[in-house]
Parts: sequence; C-alpha cells; structure tokens
Amino acid sequence: MSERNEDLSELFSRANSIVYCIFMMYRFLLNSIVTLSLVLGVTLKPNIGIGAVFEPEYYEHYNKLFNRALREQELTGSSQTHLEGTAIAIKPILSEYIKKFCTYANNHDIAAILVIGSERTIHTLNVIAQPLGIPVLGYMTGAKAINAQVHNPFYLRLQPSKADHARAFIQFFQANFWFNVVLLLEEDLLFDGLYSEMMKTSKDSKWNLQVEIIAVNITIESLYNVTLTLLSGSPKLVFIHSNMDLCKRIFIVSEKEHISSVNHAWFITENCYTRNNSELMSFPSGVLTILPRSVMHVEDIITDGVNLLIKAMRGVEKYVDLKKRKQCFERDLDSNEEIGEQLHRLIISTNVPGITGHIQFDQDGTLNAQSFDIQTFVKEGSLYWRDIGYIRGGDISPFGIIWPGDPITDHMISSKKKYRIVTNPVKPFVMEQPPNADYDGCAQDTTCLFLEDNPDKMETIQMIKDFEAGVFNESRPYEIRCCRGLSIDLLNRLASDLDFEYTLFIVSDKTYGKELNGTWNGMVRDLMAGTAHMAVAAMSITPSRVKVIDFTDPYFFSGFSVLYTEIKIATNMIAFLEPFSIEVWFAIFISATFAAFGMALFEWNSPFGLNPWGRKRKTNYCLASGLTMVYSVLFGHTVKTKSPKAWPSKVLQNFWAFSCIFIIASYTANLAAFIAGKHAGVTYGDIYDSRVSLHVKYFVAFPHIMARSIDEPEPAELDSTLNN
Repeated sequence: MSERNEDLSELFSRANSIVYCIFMMYRFLLNSIVTLSLVLGVTLKPNIGIGAVFEPEYYEHYNKLFNRALREQELTGSSQTHLEGTAIAIKPILSEYIKKFCTYANNHDIAAILVIGSERTIHTLNVIAQPLGIPVLGYMTGAKAINAQVHNPFYLRLQPSKADHARAFIQFFQANFWFNVVLLLEEDLLFDGLYSEMMKTSKDSKWNLQVEIIAVNITIESLYNVTLTLLSGSPKLVFIHSNMDLCKRIFIVSEKEHISSVNHAWFITENCYTRNNSELMSFPSGVLTILPRSVMHVEDIITDGVNLLIKAMRGVEKYVDLKKRKQCFERDLDSNEEIGEQLHRLIISTNVPGITGHIQFDQDGTLNAQSFDIQTFVKEGSLYWRDIGYIRGGDISPFGIIWPGDPITDHMISSKKKYRIVTNPVKPFVMEQPPNADYDGCAQDTTCLFLEDNPDKMETIQMIKDFEAGVFNESRPYEIRCCRGLSIDLLNRLASDLDFEYTLFIVSDKTYGKELNGTWNGMVRDLMAGTAHMAVAAMSITPSRVKVIDFTDPYFFSGFSVLYTEIKIATNMIAFLEPFSIEVWFAIFISATFAAFGMALFEWNSPFGLNPWGRKRKTNYCLASGLTMVYSVLFGHTVKTKSPKAWPSKVLQNFWAFSCIFIIASYTANLAAFIAGKHAGVTYGDIYDSRVSLHVKYFVAFPHIMARSIDEPEPAELDSTLNN
C-alpha cells in the first residue's frame, strides 16, 4: 500500500513539473510575440524625410528653428508616418554642393525640401531636385527675388506672384472708385503675370483701362510723345509697371513737360520701388505703391513652411512609393517625374493658417497672397515712404489718399477720405428745403447743393470745389439746400463709423437713371462718369442698372399693406372630384374596366375557373362579377363578390387591389390639401397685380408713394395708371 502511495506521489510530481514547463514556455512565447510585434511596428512604420537647405552664414540659427518646428509638429500630430528632418548648408563650390546633396538624398526618402537662400542657391537646388522628383518649397532672398523665374514644375514659391499683386491693385482701385486707369507697361514685363491678371480682372464694363506698352530702349522723343498723348488734359490715374530706369525717365519727362502738375494719381509696382535718395529725386510727391506685407520674418517663414510640409506628407506612403525613386547619377531618371507630380499635388492641395498669413497654393504652385501694405512717397525735408494703409484679404484700409484731380494740399490737412455723393429727393428717404431764413444755414439738416443748368462732369466737380472753398462763381452758380430723411441719417452714420467726409449734391435732372439710346441720365450717369463716387437715394435695383453700377444690400422694405374683401364661394356639388383632374379620373375608370374584362376572360377560359365547363362549378364568373369586384375595391365598400379560381385572375385581382391602395391614399391627401387651400389667404405681389388693378383708384396715396420712390414712373405714366 505504501509503495502504491509513493508511485502516485511521484506521478503527481512529474505532472506538476510538466505543467510548469508548459506554462513557462507559453509565457516565453507570449513575451516574444509582443516584443516582436513592437519591433516590427517600429520597423514597418515608414520613414519620410523632409529636407532643408540654408545659407552657411545663417545655417546654425535656421537649423535650430527647423528642428524645433519639426519637434512641435511631432508632439501635436498623430500619424502612421514617421517624419524626420535634416538640414544641410550650402557649399561654396558647386561640385561639393551637388555631391553633398546627392549623398543626403540617397540616404533618405526625401518627400520635399524647404530652401531659403539667394537666387543662385535656389536655382542650383532646383536643377538637382527636379530630375529626382523632389518638390522644392523656396523663399528667395536678395534684390533679384522680384523678377527671378525658376523653371521647375515642382517649385513652390513662398512669395506673392505678380497676379496677386495685380489683384491687390484692382481691389484697391475699386474700393476708391477709380475705374479710369492708364497702364504704362514695360515690354520686358509683358508676360510676368501682372498684365494678364489686370486684363482678366477688369473686364467689367465700368472699367476704362488704357494700356501703353513701352519698349525698354525707347527714345526720349518717343517717350515724350507717349506721355503727352496719354497724360495731358484731365487728371488720370497712372499705373506704371516697369523697371527703375524706365520709371525714372517717365517721371523726368512728365516733370519737364509739367504733366505731373495736373494732379495725376501715380502708382508704381514693386519693380520700380526704391529707397535710394538719388533715384527718388525724380519721383513726384504722392506716388503710391502696394507692396507685399513687409513684416515677414524668415523665422516665421521656416515655421509655416515646416507646418505645411508636415501636414501634406502625413500618410504620403498611401499615395507615393518613394522606394521606387531612382538615385543621383543613375540612368533614366524620367521615371521620377511621376513621383514628383504626385508629391507636388499633395502640397498644393494642403493649406495651413500660418504666422505670415494663410498658406495656400494654386495649381501652378503660386502662393495665394492676401496681405499687402500701401505706401506713399513723401517729400517733407527728407525723402521717405510713409505707410498709409493695408490690404488684408477683403479688408482695405487706405488713409490720406490723393484723389485724381484734387490738390495735394487738401489732403495733407485732413487724413479722412472725401467723397462726392449724389442724391435725388423723395419722401421720406431724402427731403430738401431752403436754408433757414434767420441764419441762412442748415441747423440739424445736412447741407446739399443743387447745381443749375445741368452741368457736365468737370463743371460739377468745380462747383463742388468752389462750395468747399467758400467761393461763389456766377459763371458756375449753385444753390445751397438742406437735406434730411432716412437715407441721409443712414449716410451720416456711415460717415461717422467709416471715418470719411462727403459733399452732397442733388442730381440736376431729378431722375434716378434710365438708359436712352445707349446713354444714361440721372444719378446713374453721374456714377458712370465719375462725377459722384456714390449715390444715396430710394433707388430701385433693376437688371439694366446692375450691369453698369454696384448696389449695396437693400436697407428699406415697404411696410404698406393692401386691404381686400374675401369673396365667399359656394361649394360645388362635384367638389369631391377636384383632387384629381378629368384625365386621371378617366384613366382610373378605364383601368378598372379593363381589369374587370381581363379577370372575366381569364376566369371564363380557364379549365379551373368559374365557368360552365370547368370542374362542375355551381356558379359562373362573368363580366358583371369582375366589374362588381374592381369597383367595390376601388371605393372601399364591403360587397359580396365572387372570388376567381384561376391563377391569372387571382394575380390580376391582387394587382388591382394593390393599385387601389395608392389611388385611395393619393385621393385622400389631395382632398385634404384642397379643403385647406380653400381657407388660405390670398397673396398679392404689388399694387399692379391684375386681381386688384380695377381697384387702384381707391388707393391714391399708396401708388403715389411707392411709384415715385421705388418703381419711378414719370408723372404722366402715374396719372394714366390712376385714371385707368
């Protein structure tokens, strides 16, 4: 017995050892699998490189900024892609630079490169990066950055294009109501993007853009003839897009022939901009320019560039296989073009709200810039450029702008903008009356001018200037009136909020504006000719007016109502048929009759149907049975009917019953809508509705006010309307 117990204990001991060994092996395998999965996870996580190239003298500082931006994005971002960045410095010797860059590109899966440097640096890098299919995000430094052209389809420029520059000028001109522009364009700059964008943006009929293309080597005599032909006479807005040499010659010729004293408004582009005093001596005072936002530090550009590239390259392995890219000095590098196009598309489809502004590129890889500064040239003891405003997207804030035709001294006194505003009196929007006889002025009302003898544009402007200067010229008489009303109150509030001044005058012909034989009269004519900068009145928006002038949103809606007597109509005896038309009722009854005929024929000819020769039936299924069945189902009545026995008849009967469900549901819904519609109110669009045209003569006050303030018929037309 004791031996048996010893055998059992030994057996249990061996079993425990085996179980323990199995458990330890399982634990070892489990830990190995977990460790292996972690290792594979790190190993299989793709490494994507983002490169950077900087000038040697700034490399240490820019490299720190570059790595810091990478670390910040790695901490905040979550992606299955492992992004790593490396920056290299430019080598002074070109061969060493190419060798270093190729070594760097061969050892990393480079998806894109950020470069900040001179024209030579960026051109050299693009020559190497383009065959490898690597997009380059570049910011060019130095004076040559304005006109430098980089011939690489994968290059993205972190600087505004000439098209953006042109849109900024057009936006500024339009905000100041300058639509008559003379563009003096240098021939060499014809295809830099500014001219084409100007022509595309100013296609509206309100623009009058004169373009003169000037050759670089034009003689003084020819330049004199051009400037004398274009700029003599009335003041104009002159827009010069040329390099410094031609720009100076234009100013010198204009000053020599006293053209600049005509109070033209001069604008120049970035190509003609300088801070060199020796060159600024030939510039007339008051020249304006619009420049890309100058407060753009390279540190901010690096941060925005890194943020853009990291956002674009997260998950890039799903779209591009960088392992297929061929390395430097290999043959047949054309296969890298497809990789470059895919990476380029990823970048231009990405946008980030950056420190320097919203970073977004168009399909050509051009930055869509929206931040510009407005500067004017000042001669006050020294020569310098003064900031007077800015453009931030749709926000335009110019101050102290010199208007074409206005003396410069007028605007040096006040920094507020000043507008000429035309109006047309009509109660209660604009009401005019003579000044108070006691003190010969307007106490609480706004002073407005009535200009006699229907003057033209220049005469009107001169009369307004005489009034502003306190001068009365008998050859150009004007009458002072006092204006008030809803529109005047709104205008005064706008002038206070938007910080501008204005001179108000009444349209000479007392009309809003109508096109007669291709020409406009009234306030529309004054707006189109530039006599007035804006109009404030109870002026209706019509399709023809919208084509030539711009309107604000409507600020007043009529509160008038029309009273009418509701006519009670007796209910018709056949009103229950109203939910369906006659055609629908005919279709329903014809369908029911055909269904009855079909079931009767199927049943009568079937060997299994209710007929005299089929299976000794006691009853027969005839046409009357079919008609009874279909109409009882249609009208929802319980009537004793015969049930068909043949399968074709049963199918047709069920199909008809299924159709009746939809017919009854549709009839019920239409009947409810018909009953509700009988008690609904009647809506009239206006006083000229045909339903009330016979009763217009009882509402004399209403059509008189509405017609004169909104629809504007002439008095004769109004009288005929009331009489009819």
